[in-house]
Amino acid sequence: MNKQEIYKFIDQNGIPFKRKSLLLSSTFDSTLHLKTNKYPKQEIVIKLPFDLTEQEQNHIALDYIYDLTTFKFESINDLLSQKSLNNLPFILEVNEYDDSRLCIAFKQIPGTVVIRGDTQYKDNGHKIKSLGNIETIKGDLGLSNSAIENLGNLKTVEGDFWFSATNEFLLNNGFKILTLSPLEKVKGAVSIRGKSLKTLGSLKYVGGNLLVSKYNLENYDFSKIQVSGKIRRYNDKVHNLNPT
Repeated sequence: MNKQEIYKFIDQNGIPFKRKSLLLSSTFDSTLHLKTNKYPKQEIVIKLPFDLTEQEQNHIALDYIYDLTTFKFESINDLLSQKSLNNLPFILEVNEYDDSRLCIAFKQIPGTVVIRGDTQYKDNGHKIKSLGNIETIKGDLGLSNSAIENLGNLKTVEGDFWFSATNEFLLNNGFKILTLSPLEKVKGAVSIRGKSLKTLGSLKYVGGNLLVSKYNLENYDFSKIQVSGKIRRYNDKVHNLNPT
């Protein structure tokens, strides 16, 4: 086994994996009644393209993370529950719907990332407040019901960039992000929902359509942005999102 060759592959592609099953765990409450934990842990299988046993794959994946971060995981099944560390991205799930991978949040992320505000599977990704040192995302970037406050050092998104939220989220919490700076280029489409964003910041190029809520259309300066598609507005169904 050539460890350096495997490390090089992971550097470029992340750690490929498949979801296997949910690990349900139970505890006893103060009255000794059995309670099943609300958020089950996700069991995964590492799928590195090398001739390795499952145990060897697990070891190499955990060694890789430790060697680069000095953060020691006891089990491969703990990785999905550590998407954030100190409110910054840590072990991100990339391409969650197809060709899923785990990536340490360095400057370049090799695929699509969705930052979610929910708490599935003891996932702490909802605690991410900034994208930190990430500069390039080589896929889509989605902010779904997320309380993220800024994009950190992000400059380029090579896919689409979108905000997604339920009406309940928009009414009760809402997005916290105020500007897209320092983001400069989105090669796909941009879709912005909610009323938190006060400025498009440093955005210079959008390769697809640029969609914004009708409530924010007049707040944005489009004159310095090259939009290859069309600038469009959509009607939010939540009527009291109109800024005061």
